[in-house]
Amino acid sequence: MILAVYNLKGGVGKTTSIVNLAYVSACRGARTLVWDLDPQAASTYYLRTKAKLKKGTKSLLKKKGALAEVRETVFEQLFVIPADFSTRKLDAQLDGGRHFKPALKHLSKSFDVILLDCAPAAGSAIQTLLPLVDGLVVPLIPTVLSLRSYQQMCDKLMADVNQVMPFFNLLDRRKNLHRMISEEARLKDSNFLETIVPSASEIEKMGIEQAPLGSFAPRTRLGDCYEQLWDEVLERLRRT
Repeated sequence: MILAVYNLKGGVGKTTSIVNLAYVSACRGARTLVWDLDPQAASTYYLRTKAKLKKGTKSLLKKKGALAEVRETVFEQLFVIPADFSTRKLDAQLDGGRHFKPALKHLSKSFDVILLDCAPAAGSAIQTLLPLVDGLVVPLIPTVLSLRSYQQMCDKLMADVNQVMPFFNLLDRRKNLHRMISEEARLKDSNFLETIVPSASEIEKMGIEQAPLGSFAPRTRLGDCYEQLWDEVLERLRRT
């Protein structure tokens, strides 16, 4: 199974979402890979891995090149292909006729779940990846600009995606506007997942701990949200 986690807009909790979902997947016994495709390398950092590719981005697009860059993490069953600043060159290489398909096909033989942490951009990388994934998970914060960005994605980028799964992230229930926007959007768009991930201080601690939430704060309300979110993603994919 190959999933992309992506939003054209930054600051929506994309990386914390992918790291926590990957941890849930790994804890349930699935051999899980996070492929960090964002030159900021935040997923790489959270998973305590050095932001360094051995052979740069050119090798990533070869059949066995990506597999050679896989690193074990300290978390059982959880692996990562790190990003570094050279990852920003992927768009140019893809414009030159290269493709993600051989690498993903080869990686799928070694991993049960592949989660792609996509950069908040609309270049060749995301346009090439989206038709190849089984589903697209889209974290959104409940604001007007976030929904506007999501609509732009729907209009311009997501025509060929098998399953689009937006969900609201970092929702503050004390804010009337957050509640109103999330309720109205979910009524209008049946693609929205039911699970809502609230804003919580534990998320900020991930940067200090360099770890998924479940590894240092198990059995919390927020941790339960990621468990529920992963269950809902899997159930949605089973229906397709």
